Amino acid sequence: MLETKSLSPTSPVRRPPAGLPPLNNSLRKFGRTFSRRGGRPLCMGSGVVPFFGSPATLSGYRETEGDVAAWLVAEKEPPIRDATLESILKASPIGIGLVENRIIRWTNDFFLEMVGYSAEEIKGKSSRLLYESDEEFERAGRVKYGEIRSRGIGTVETRMRRKDGAVIDVYLSSVAIDRNNPCAGVCFTVMDITARKRHERDLEYIATHDSLTALANRRLLEDRIRQSLAYARRSDKMVALVLLDLDRFKGINDTLGHRVGDAVLREVARRLTATVRSCDTVARFGGDEFAVVLVELDDPAQVGPLAQKIHKNLSRPLTIQDHELQVGASIGIACFPQDGLDAEDLIHKADLAMYRAKRSGGGFCRFAAL
Repeated sequence: MLETKSLSPTSPVRRPPAGLPPLNNSLRKFGRTFSRRGGRPLCMGSGVVPFFGSPATLSGYRETEGDVAAWLVAEKEPPIRDATLESILKASPIGIGLVENRIIRWTNDFFLEMVGYSAEEIKGKSSRLLYESDEEFERAGRVKYGEIRSRGIGTVETRMRRKDGAVIDVYLSSVAIDRNNPCAGVCFTVMDITARKRHERDLEYIATHDSLTALANRRLLEDRIRQSLAYARRSDKMVALVLLDLDRFKGINDTLGHRVGDAVLREVARRLTATVRSCDTVARFGGDEFAVVLVELDDPAQVGPLAQKIHKNLSRPLTIQDHELQVGASIGIACFPQDGLDAEDLIHKADLAMYRAKRSGGGFCRFAAL
């Protein structure tokens, strides 16, 4: 229990007694340690708080005396807390760091392992060093600092380049020391999400590609058609959809088996991909039907030669497991904007044209408009 008493001077004192630090209405503490009976230490001390009769006149001091062990513990807590926090940051299983104006000031060991640099190599360098490209550096900064200003915390998924050149996907979360001036100092955490993003990309690929031929499936085909039409409208270009049905595939599949039939489909996919331009899309429409989206066409006259080139390449014999096979295809073509204004219209018109080519005996190419 602390004892409190007042020490009042006989006359007003306008300055503190000699030896005391400047008074600011705060408690000053003084203490010594004694030994209790039995050897247990006793920390005794006193503290004084000035009180004034007027703002300029010191009236006296309020003194407290007693066991000051709690004071001593409290004074030691900040260094202990700092050391504990530093240990936690170093041992954390996620990357942690501090940047000022996008200059790296400090990172923990886990982050250094993540990016493959030493502390000496990275400290004081622009964080651009860590990003896959200038564009990604600018994009991530724009998103991150924009969110910090609007809601106090900025998060972004981005790609970083390790010292060895490997690119990793990361989730970056940042908080500004001063929300109104985030560039002055930002604390960040980084998690490596490469495995998760790879899994997501694998699932997306499975959902949008044919497992046998690795071509785009119908879902991706329709999306590519819509994208191509949107671009064609903006740039005043044409788009042509070419649908193909293999003429003699059913007989090959029934007589030589599914293994040979699958090999035929893979070879047709390879030939189609090799025939068209890199900007075009080749897809397996279903069964023995394929589709090609020809984009960025300036004139309807361009479509015929491209279709004939496709027809010629598919008419050449295929050698599959010592079997020389003649396949061929019936082709139907629909063009934007003449034959349809959306993906559904173009698919429907091209399918009708392909059916007419098939009814003509196979091996023909028909346009929807004819």
